[in-house]
Amino acid sequence: MIVAMLAKVGIKASIEQMEWGAYLKMREALDYQASYSADSWRPDPAGYFDRFFHSKSKGNCTGLNDPEIDRLIDLCLTESDLTKQTQYFRELQHKAAEKVIALFLYSSISRYEMVNKKIKDYFFMPNDSREYLRQTWISQ
Repeated sequence: MIVAMLAKVGIKASIEQMEWGAYLKMREALDYQASYSADSWRPDPAGYFDRFFHSKSKGNCTGLNDPEIDRLIDLCLTESDLTKQTQYFRELQHKAAEKVIALFLYSSISRYEMVNKKIKDYFFMPNDSREYLRQTWISQ
């Protein structure tokens, strides 16, 4: 689907399926023009910024090394005042948008979950998250 969409705007692309270890080595070496992999959602935006954009992160597949972005990520991760943290995230989003660091394409098929009646306090999350699983319990 992605290759077909890119072809419509004149971009030639091909899919190369890789073993996970080889993919991680390629990503760490920044040896690619574009990369797409499946991942899971995170309940907090810091999980995306820190992992993909902090210069010291092993998951930094963008090669970004920007002290201001690092500073804002660190503030987002350590600030306990929600109002201040929200402001830091806004600044961080603006900085990331100005630099057009990376383009993340998300698509997902419809999901269905079947849960036994004995399962209590389980909440379906449309983003595939299991954030509330820690409070789920089984009745007898």
